[in-house]
Amino acid sequence: FYWNKDGGAEQLAGFTELQYDWLESQLADNKPTILSIHETLYPLHTELTGMDEPIHNPPGEYAQKIREFVESRPQIKLVLSGHCHASCRTKQDSTVHLTTAAYFEPPFQIRIIEVDEKSIDVSVAYPVDLKKYPVELNKERMWSAGKWYDWRISIGI
Repeated sequence: FYWNKDGGAEQLAGFTELQYDWLESQLADNKPTILSIHETLYPLHTELTGMDEPIHNPPGEYAQKIREFVESRPQIKLVLSGHCHASCRTKQDSTVHLTTAAYFEPPFQIRIIEVDEKSIDVSVAYPVDLKKYPVELNKERMWSAGKWYDWRISIGI
């Protein structure tokens, strides 16, 4: 996020041109890459939430520019984001996009990322033992933990 250039108090999501230039220089060696950003690039789909419409749709201009950047660089294999506090997987071309539920609120998820010369393997872990602490989960937002197929992903590189 950065401050609106026009002097408004609103913070804008996105990268500056300097940040895009830096990213471009980091991708120049064409090695498989993991990009981590705050805001999601895709909304949470209805299959996950059970709602009539997708939710947490990222701001159009921000999301479109970064999506175009990512989609034109096949060495970006994985994009990690948060903001929506839910675990979800979206695949676009050769890139997997993952959001993760917040680790500081139920269901207390984190992602474990293992990288070797052949793959990027990502799984979900729970650093808080829910049986040990009297945490009441919101039954209406159980979908925030994601679907089982969102919990373990293997990406060939």
